[in-house]
Amino acid sequence: MTTIITQRAAIRTVLASAILAVGLAATARAQEMPEMPKPTAEHEKLAQFAGEWTCDSTANIPGMDEPMTCKGVEKSKLMGGFWYVAEGEADMMGEKMASIMTIGYDPKAKQYVGTFVCDAGDYMWKYTGKFDDTGKKLILSTVGPSMMDPEAQVEYQEVLELVDADHKTFTSSMKGDDGKWQEMMTMKYERVKK
Repeated sequence: MTTIITQRAAIRTVLASAILAVGLAATARAQEMPEMPKPTAEHEKLAQFAGEWTCDSTANIPGMDEPMTCKGVEKSKLMGGFWYVAEGEADMMGEKMASIMTIGYDPKAKQYVGTFVCDAGDYMWKYTGKFDDTGKKLILSTVGPSMMDPEAQVEYQEVLELVDADHKTFTSSMKGDDGKWQEMMTMKYERVKK
């Protein structure tokens, strides 16, 4: 009888030890950090637009006789290797303006995504897009308020292009009722030399 009790106690001890070992292993696995994502070649393409830039802008506003012009600066970087973040400041008709643009790559959707906000308005522009075959021109699609009727939403196509190592452009075109793109704004950037 004593032998049977001793065997049962030994079995319980072994089972308890096994359960404890499995529990500790599961806890250790749960506490391990998952592998962090790494930037892809698509993310790296955005780095070409980063830097410090001066900017001259021309906007063709419907109903205005002359194009509106302004000068500004942009400081942009590739945050974490994933996100192009551009902070802009401009002087438009004597008014100071500030803006922030973010662009990244969504590997699940296989497209570029981004946002644009400006302190001159309450609308957040949301982008989706892709590079052309040259890898120098990022074509972004968005929807936003019409220049003719702020209550109406229309399609826009915005293009960020690296012309050469020290020059880039940003153009914004609005789709008209006839289905044709009308260029509304052109921004020409020159890299600040250090």
